[in-house]
Amino acid sequence: MRPDEEMMKNLFYTGLKAHSSSRLEFLTISLRKGSGIDLEACFERLNARIVGKRRKGIIQYAGVLVGEPPQHAHIIWKKPYVRWTELNEIWVDITGDKDSHIVCKTIRGDKSKVAPMRYMVTYIINQTTHHEDHPPVFLIRSPKWAIPDKRQDKKQKKLRVQNER
Repeated sequence: MRPDEEMMKNLFYTGLKAHSSSRLEFLTISLRKGSGIDLEACFERLNARIVGKRRKGIIQYAGVLVGEPPQHAHIIWKKPYVRWTELNEIWVDITGDKDSHIVCKTIRGDKSKVAPMRYMVTYIINQTTHHEDHPPVFLIRSPKWAIPDKRQDKKQKKLRVQNER
């Protein structure tokens, strides 16, 4: 494994551990080849639409953009619940292209699902070998991806105290 792949792997696992008690989703977003649309800017608009203007929260995510210019991305994110149909409608509205789509799979950050999470991280990291014809793979992440949510920490401590009794 190359050093940059090892660094990416550690980044994903650190974030998954930080958000272990949260609902996480594995997201694949894509655009039509040659559409000329900026995928990263569209993803940022998607985040803004989900969170809303008045909410203080920010969506925590880490993933990779594939291609130059990026045509699809694989992302693990922690976000408020939004139904897939609504998420897809928002994506089509943002991109203005009915051929662009989102695939979303819910994964839990807890330890009972270690194998699926390991598979997702391995799949994301191996994008450099999966897409040798589209060589550039760019890492993207939110600033607080590996920082645990304070509210979740309090819930976990409370559960530990109850379990110790």
